Amino acid sequence: MSTTKSNRTNVLIVGSGAVGVTAGIEAKEAGAQVTILERESHLGGAAAGGALRD
Repeated sequence: MSTTKSNRTNVLIVGSGAVGVTAGIEAKEAGAQVTILERESHLGGAAAGGALRD
């Protein structure tokens, strides 16, 4: 049995680097429902060490 969760969003941002988070803040302040997707377990993208891979 699978469960599906439904979210409504006006703006979908892929990546939580500096630009993604800034875009999310700007869109939210403009009244949009914002969803940010991030593949890592933390925010920050390359600035948080995301560019350094083993």
